Amino acid sequence: SSFLVEFSDSPYCFCHKCIAVRAYLPVSALSPSKLTSNIFMPANFDGIHAVAGPFCCSEAQVVLLVDYSLYIVICLLLWHSRVLLPLKLLAVFLHELGHAMGAWLVCGSVQAIEVHANQGGVTKWSVSQARMKLAQHVVLPAGYLGSAAWGGAIIVAGARPDTT
Repeated sequence: SSFLVEFSDSPYCFCHKCIAVRAYLPVSALSPSKLTSNIFMPANFDGIHAVAGPFCCSEAQVVLLVDYSLYIVICLLLWHSRVLLPLKLLAVFLHELGHAMGAWLVCGSVQAIEVHANQGGVTKWSVSQARMKLAQHVVLPAGYLGSAAWGGAIIVAGARPDTT
């Protein structure tokens, strides 16, 4: 069974510089109902669309993708080494600091923040019984929100030329 391949500019691409490949297969291979069942394909689209070649992205997009890919590979290779341990412990501390700030937000007190060498941590806090229900809804998610906020602040501070 043969098929026709057509090269053309495509409105279905995520960027404007793509060369699209449409393959029109025989009806016996793929029925049109299967092709239009995807919500991202228009109902009148009768082929399979694929982005062809490296022409799809601008140079800045390629640099971003390569840099991010290298970053992920390096992090995966170094994840269990001692090289990233200080950054991991900093992340644990910022997480526990978020819990402490949540406790302070509901007028509680913080007795201790502990960061363990196995990358675990605990924040010991207390609050009056009258505020316990509110405190549970604020303090518990504050660890994740706090570490995300601190991470965002570090990224913003590092991106500004006058802070680096």
